[in-house]
Amino acid sequence: MFKKISTSLALLILALTTSACTMSLDRFGQLISPSIGDDDPSPAVSVIKGTFPLGQPAFNLQDKSFLSAAPGNKFVGASLFDHKIYVFTAEGKTLKSISLPAASKWPDGEITSLGVDSTGLIYVGLVERSGGTAIREYIQKYNLDGVSQGVFKDFVQEGGIFPSAQDIAFDSSDNVYLALNYFYQIRKYNKNTGAQMAAYGAGTSGSADGEFWGNTKFTLDSSGNVYVVDTWSDRLQKFLPNGSFDSKVTWPTQILPVAPATVASSNVADLTLLSNGNFLISQSDSNGYLISFDPTGALLFITDGSAGATQFTSSPVVFAEAGNEVYVMNSSTTRVYNKITGALARKYDPTLSNALGLARDTLGNTYVSDMGGIKRFDTTGFSDLSFAAGTMMYDIDIDSQGIIYGSNLLTGKIMKYNPDGTSAGEITPTGTTYFLDIVYDKTLEADVIYQTDATNGVIRKLTTAGVEIGTIGAGQIISPISVAATSDGGVIVSDAQNTGPGAPFRALVKINPDNSVAWTILPGAAGNITTILGIAVDKDGSILAADAAGNKIVRFSADGAHMTTYGQAGAAAGEFTMPIDIMVDAGSNFYVSEAGNSRVQKFNSSGVVQAE
Repeated sequence: MFKKISTSLALLILALTTSACTMSLDRFGQLISPSIGDDDPSPAVSVIKGTFPLGQPAFNLQDKSFLSAAPGNKFVGASLFDHKIYVFTAEGKTLKSISLPAASKWPDGEITSLGVDSTGLIYVGLVERSGGTAIREYIQKYNLDGVSQGVFKDFVQEGGIFPSAQDIAFDSSDNVYLALNYFYQIRKYNKNTGAQMAAYGAGTSGSADGEFWGNTKFTLDSSGNVYVVDTWSDRLQKFLPNGSFDSKVTWPTQILPVAPATVASSNVADLTLLSNGNFLISQSDSNGYLISFDPTGALLFITDGSAGATQFTSSPVVFAEAGNEVYVMNSSTTRVYNKITGALARKYDPTLSNALGLARDTLGNTYVSDMGGIKRFDTTGFSDLSFAAGTMMYDIDIDSQGIIYGSNLLTGKIMKYNPDGTSAGEITPTGTTYFLDIVYDKTLEADVIYQTDATNGVIRKLTTAGVEIGTIGAGQIISPISVAATSDGGVIVSDAQNTGPGAPFRALVKINPDNSVAWTILPGAAGNITTILGIAVDKDGSILAADAAGNKIVRFSADGAHMTTYGQAGAAAGEFTMPIDIMVDAGSNFYVSEAGNSRVQKFNSSGVVQAE
């Protein structure tokens, strides 16, 4: 529903017709609509300390390079780029993040493997490099609370190379098995001493029995037998507990009577022996298959991940068993399947659809309006409540009592909600309201709503019951888009050129308490602004403005001088696609919602993006 902004920056229209009226909802091109900044400076407002960016799927997308089930119905994942280990609940809520040694961080190092034993000890394979050459490879241990338990194994080079430990598994006694790809073996180590106990594989590359060809994935049964699949061959090999080759199952004829014709040369991403005695393989090339077969090689089910509802294409697909389900993850999706039938049980997609308005409560919860209503995120970044379904709220804010207000463009009313998402009433404002700002007036000892009246070109001041107690801006603005109140009793307003459909952005205007204009910033002037939507005022009086068409955040001083600009167009951390709303917390961190990237990013006071 988003249309490209024209070069003239005309504010295009999206008109929705309801039984009550026809309303111009999107004066802001593809931008939907902004919200003003939730910048209440009162000491009661907490600094948000949640996990950012908000709006990403549960089991946040950057955390899925590795995955392992853990005791207590938990999961452990690792992020190559964050260089952290994450502990999750089964719902994908982050419980703990564990920073890894800096010397092994990409690109000078690498996480190579991850596993969790039955007691909850986390084993992570790490490599350190110098000039692109590995100088150390080791296995580090942590408990689920993130406390280091020391180094389990420091590898020694063989033939001038380190082993590249790419897979970790544990037997019933928690002895450790490692796939050493450059040594072409699986090796078993004593859990207490790290001493080698057995080796599986000939130690040579090839397709003969006992040899491994390419990267290996392996799994164990309860008797200590080891099952190995390698990248470039067409078999599953079985090794006895003493390390000797026993037998193999080949495909496609025994396993895959349907496409893909073969698993050979197809980048097998993961392998496990399920608790029901059947095998599960994931393939992560163009289609992303999940394949289950019994010990004889008979196919039980095959799930084509290229289907939209179950998609897990491209990057490595990892999975972990939990009860009767299997969690399947890659860099962009999380899907949960029934391990017996292969049926899709549920999926974890991004929690936001075109992030719009922002607000926060005194407990540090963050509220975000999107195309599906309002979502609440707790202090860990987990979405724990959804409400206001069927509304279109381009802006939200919270009063001192914790009541959430939203400007619903479908009905023209300002909706009110209790913290638990239940209705707290509604206000019928004068004129078309795009955005509002709520501040606590110390003189009145009450919350005051600053309401944009785009129809009549004025900012109205309302009580929380909807009673008008004053106006500001009459004769100075034409059709206000958004507003932020300042500590001196004035307002900052983003104004449009006229009240008609498609009216272009006119200016960012500071209006004094006596209704005089303090300053005006036109498009292309200071900060090269184009279309300002969300506005927030920091505690030092500086103004942060979300330039939706310019894909940037611009900071101005209290007297309107350009100070700095943050970000550029894009989807990477610190970049923006249609920034809509902005808010500032008591610590001068600021938060930006993006309709284009469906997320909320956090920045420190210097504008450095914060990934927590």
